[in-house]
Order: sequence, then structure tokens, then C-alpha cells
Amino acid sequence: SMFALTGLFAVLLLCPFGVGIPSLAPMIRLARLPVRVDRRQAARHLGEAIPEPYRDGSPLKDPATRRDLAWLAIHAATGTILGALAFGLPLGALQQVVFAFVWPTVPGGIEGSFGLVVNSWPMAALSVLTGVAMAAAALLLPRVARWKARTAQRLLKPAPGVVLADRIAELTATRAAALEAHGAELRR
Repeated sequence: SMFALTGLFAVLLLCPFGVGIPSLAPMIRLARLPVRVDRRQAARHLGEAIPEPYRDGSPLKDPATRRDLAWLAIHAATGTILGALAFGLPLGALQQVVFAFVWPTVPGGIEGSFGLVVNSWPMAALSVLTGVAMAAAALLLPRVARWKARTAQRLLKPAPGVVLADRIAELTATRAAALEAHGAELRR
């Protein structure tokens, strides 16, 4: 998401010079690739499909483009932080617990997370408590992942008006085909 946003921003910066204008539509199509991946991941996480809301034609006129850009911005900000927490919290918890038992072998103590210097048994107990708190926070990450998937579903599914307009267009086309077939039948 960060790369897609950076690319779109670079193209927008080039638009006043005329270079970015022809490359804006292809860049939007390219930015839809990570959005499609996020849509599939959210659908897999929630257990229900999220249909693609894109219409034929220029992505500049597609109403789904704004929703995609909003999702890219949200995902770039929250996804980076959540990814770091998902990786760092379990490792930090393990580090704090290990430091609590290894500190006597290191002269002067060991500096752990949050600037906590483990150089005595009370500090070692505090280090273990910090590790337990970090592990408890890591256990909350699946809830945050569900929130992120629901947010993706809300932003990446087709807008209600778009679904209705597409359905009306489909019904109009099938009705016209049926009337044409009926007219051909009457002419025979």
C-alpha cells in the first residue's frame, strides 16, 4: 500500500508538467493490485466474498477509485503499525522474560524494552511483568485483524447505489434481449 500511494503521489506531482497526466489512469489500475490482495485477504478472514466494484472504462471516472484510495491510505498507516506489533510484541515478550533470568550473568545488568535495566531481582520481576503484558497485548492482535478486515469490507465492497445501477443495467439488457427474441419469434 505504501508503494502504491508513493507511486500515485509521484504521478500526481508530475501532472502539472504534463508527464503525469497520461500515466495517471495506468497508475490507478496498478494501485488496484494491492487493493485486490487486501480484498481477498479480508474476504478470507471474514468468510464472505467481497465483490469487485470496478466498472468498465476509465478508472478516473470510476466511483470505486475514491474508496480504493481511502483504503490505501488507511492500510498504509495501520498496516505498517500492526505488522510491526504482530512481529515485535511476541519477540519483545520473550526477550523480557529471558532477560529476567539471564541478568546475573551480565555485569551491570541488561537493558531491555522501554529502557528498563534489569540489574536486580525486583527489576527482573518487573521485566517478567512487562513480558506478560506484551504477550497479553499480542493476544489482542486477532481482534485488531478482524477490525481491519471489517473496515476493508466496508470500504472495498461496491457502494449500494453502484450495485443497484449495475443490476438495473443487467436487467435492462436481459429484457431487451428477451424482447428481441420475442420479436424474431413473432416475425417467423
